[in-house]
Amino acid sequence: MNASLHRDNRRRDQNFKEFMSNNNLSLANRYPKAPTCFHHNGRSKHDTNTDILYIGNQAFEGEKILSAWQTHFETLGTPNFDENIFDLERLELSKLQNNIIPELDIQNKEITKATPTEIESAIRKLNTGKASDENGIVSEHYIHAIDVITDEITDIINQIFEELDVPQSLKNGILTPVLKKKKDKTIPGNYRGIVVTSIFSKIFETIIKDRLEPELFPSQNTLQRGFTEGASSLFTAFIVSETTMLYKFLKIVLELLTLDAEKAFDTVTHEIMLNKMFHDGIRGDMWVLLKNIYTNMTLQVKWGDQTTQHVNIQEGIRRAKLSTILYKRYNNTILNAITGSHFVAKIGTICVASPTCADDIAFTKGTTGYTSNAQYY
Repeated sequence: MNASLHRDNRRRDQNFKEFMSNNNLSLANRYPKAPTCFHHNGRSKHDTNTDILYIGNQAFEGEKILSAWQTHFETLGTPNFDENIFDLERLELSKLQNNIIPELDIQNKEITKATPTEIESAIRKLNTGKASDENGIVSEHYIHAIDVITDEITDIINQIFEELDVPQSLKNGILTPVLKKKKDKTIPGNYRGIVVTSIFSKIFETIIKDRLEPELFPSQNTLQRGFTEGASSLFTAFIVSETTMLYKFLKIVLELLTLDAEKAFDTVTHEIMLNKMFHDGIRGDMWVLLKNIYTNMTLQVKWGDQTTQHVNIQEGIRRAKLSTILYKRYNNTILNAITGSHFVAKIGTICVASPTCADDIAFTKGTTGYTSNAQYY
């Protein structure tokens, strides 16, 4: 429900007023005069619409803004294979291995079939009150029809698991650029892309995620605390603060470097990501399914009431149910390499080299390797 007490001649507003009156409800005197359903919409008063966008030195105005968005996200979704900034040898090796993996993977490991109970649980986990997908479907449609559609959805997903043929509709998405706080609205790079995928794909990816996590969690670097069940991002801050306090107490030099990877999720190379998944134990049909999900992935950019043509996404992890687990696996080797290096910071014999929350990494380096006097702390 999206209603207000400060508008006239709208039926839902009248219903809202009657509901409040019947239940003896009221709003605080100082509450903003633009509330919707008891809470302020939280939107910035800053106008994010722009009549011009700049890509480099080229200006796009009026109707050409839509083509500017298409150009921007096509560029963002296309790998930059400049040898000065990209490990081409690593990429070629991944491609070579990925091409022969389906033939050499003699395990022929099938994907565990989904059950109606799993599907029902996935439907109930859907977030409500969100925008509709490109088909005009919202989560509430599935939730209210759960008793009718659960068995059918189970059959469809199991058919995909068996045939490993992912429908193109599950690979599409609609992206809306949202301006970051206090940023120049004429620069496309200052916008965050919010992608709306089909509701069915959310259910589909939830089932896949439930099968991947038990396989991958045991090998996840222990200092990765982001998007991990049972672990808060506060754990990362706690490790950093305790390490800092200890080294200060012992009068030992500690080097601390914080790193926030720029557009981390948007620049993940699909071939390397899939190759890492294979070497981390994802084999057989599940690996092939993931490869098919990320083959011919597309999105359309929505600006106002217009949308661009489909943009082919050749790199980047789509923000969806699988995004966090795939990204954590992508940078897991980096964390392992740092943890295994010399002169990393330690508390006693415990390595605290790289406390991490998703793509935010804190590098800690002690000049003496580890603090043998930690017992005095």
